[in-house]
Formats: sequence, C-alpha cells, structure tokens
Amino acid sequence: MPGVIIIIREAYSREAEDAASLILLSAPFFTDILRGETQGKRVFANLFQRCGNLFSFEHTYFAEKEGIVVGMALGYEWPQRQKERLRTGLLLLCQSGFHIFHHLQFWHNLSAAIGTFHPQGYYLSNLAVYPQYQGQGIGKQLLFFIEDKARQKNLKCVELDVSAENHRAIDFYHHLGYRVTEESRFSYQGSAIALLRMMKEMR
Repeated sequence: MPGVIIIIREAYSREAEDAASLILLSAPFFTDILRGETQGKRVFANLFQRCGNLFSFEHTYFAEKEGIVVGMALGYEWPQRQKERLRTGLLLLCQSGFHIFHHLQFWHNLSAAIGTFHPQGYYLSNLAVYPQYQGQGIGKQLLFFIEDKARQKNLKCVELDVSAENHRAIDFYHHLGYRVTEESRFSYQGSAIALLRMMKEMR
C-alpha cells in the first residue's frame, strides 16, 4: 500500500513468538536440529526472553508495518560475541534436552564456521521477513538500519554468513554492496553444507 511507513525499532522481550518464528525462517536447519518447528520455536522463544545470550531481545530489531511485526534483524558486536558465546551454548543445551548431544559435531562445525569476525565489526546473525511481506523493501530497510548503527558506533564493517545454495539472498547482499570473503564447508548427516561469509566495509 503506497505511503505505508515501515518502523524499525528495538524488540521487547514479550515479542518472543515473532522472534522465534523469524529465527527459524532465517535458519531453517534449526528446525531439524531441534526436532521440529514447535520445539524450535520454544527453544528460541526462551532464549529471546533472556538477557545475556546471542539470541536475546537485547540484540534484536523488528520491522513493523501498521502495528504488525513483519521482519527482524538480529546481530551483535565482537565483545558481545566473546562475552555471551558460552552462555548461549549452555542455554541451548539446557533448553534443547539431551538429544542435542547427537548433534554436537554439527554445532562444533557451525561454531567454527561462523565463530570469528572483525574485532571492530558487527555480525548480522539473522535477517528475515515474513513471506507475505517480502518484495516490499523491508529486508533492505532492516539492513540499512543495521549499517547505520554500525557507522554510528564507528565500526569497520558488517559481516554475515549465508548458505551457498541461497542464491536469492546472495544476490540481495551483492546488490547492496556485500562481497564474499571466504567459504566454509562441512558435512552433516551425509549432506555437505557450504556457507559464504559476506562483508561490507562501512564508510
């Protein structure tokens, strides 16, 4: 609808349902690892409501259209990553139950792939827009919002990881000035997983 304004704002802890849905939308492999969508939403809703972890509402911004949450950007700086990494892992373990031990190799490989980024950079962990609102420029507005935050803090760059098979997302980031800096590959249950690290310098 012409003239409709998209508002981007900090998330509130009470908005866990939207956060969990959007996290799973941005990283669908979590659904398999956490034994289904219902369990996945429960795990991430609980993490979102807690302070001091990398999936917390403290690191989340929502895009809102006519009072409805339509998208999300979640990320953090390097000091926060270092401080909250261990607690995040422990909370995931506690919330997910003992079956997560069957996937420890996956978590180890994923952590190795995305575990480091520029010490003066911002890492965009999750960017998602609900399907019915895609194609309206909301993802671009969220990304520009994150970039503005990074510039205000005098950070050097914004970095993110994207599946090498997600050509639509790769094209989206390329179009907005991101370039591939490295590729990580590992296997999970006989399937090869490839992630591309993309980065944009802040000027």
